[in-house]
Amino acid sequence: MLGNLRAPDGVMSRLIDEAAIQDMQDSMAVGPADMTTDPANCRDLLKAGELLDYRIPTAAAVLGPQANMSVIMASSDDSGYFWQGMYSIGKVLGYCTEVTISSGNQSVHSSLMRLNMDLHGSKSFAYVTTITGSGSPIHVLRMVTMSGNLFVTGVHPLPDARPADAVIRELSSYVNAIVDHAGDQLPTIPATKQPTPPQTGNPA
Repeated sequence: MLGNLRAPDGVMSRLIDEAAIQDMQDSMAVGPADMTTDPANCRDLLKAGELLDYRIPTAAAVLGPQANMSVIMASSDDSGYFWQGMYSIGKVLGYCTEVTISSGNQSVHSSLMRLNMDLHGSKSFAYVTTITGSGSPIHVLRMVTMSGNLFVTGVHPLPDARPADAVIRELSSYVNAIVDHAGDQLPTIPATKQPTPPQTGNPA
């Protein structure tokens, strides 16, 4: 299904291989493993809400030019790890909309703005992340939804913190298409070892 997505100009999506998916997951991570946050309890919530894990089967595709590219990822997780991550996103959007993220002697500020979206699936979120550090601010639109053991994420870079209606419609159409047609043709995903569900309770 990911390979059948089309951009508004009719150009087909481009599937990416497993190595490129791992590189992309590294670039999309909130911060390094040694990061700290202020408020402190937002660290684990932000990491869990990434919905990124090499051990969970994931397929991904890109649409559009490099400078204005949408990324769509579809993951199949029976372990409950991403399910917990979805609830962490909800907590982040409730309690961690303004966070300072530090690693070593460097720090950035993360601001989140939630959007009201009609995303398909049993639980969904849409929001804009703005990262402010020493350089120019980085703005990213992210949409996440789950349906059973299928988790779909759409990401699109923005020139500012206010996404245009056309960008919102485009990204949501990709995410909803994967959910709506998952029963017809599930994404082709590599068979990798499923993670062991966390032994502790929900992140705090």
